[in-house]
Amino acid sequence: MNSAGSMVRVFTSLQENAPKSVVMGSAISVATNFTLLSQILFYQKPRVTEKEKKTK
Repeated sequence: MNSAGSMVRVFTSLQENAPKSVVMGSAISVATNFTLLSQILFYQKPRVTEKEKKTK
């Protein structure tokens, strides 16, 4: 949700003609949040199914 909120903030800042520092800060926030989200999704443990539990 934080990633989506940051993207909306960038869009709103561009629409309101905010200073470049505000837009760049929000853009950096989007990049950081996306990096964290992608790492969480990439490195999560694989789920073990019932069939795999029985073979162990």
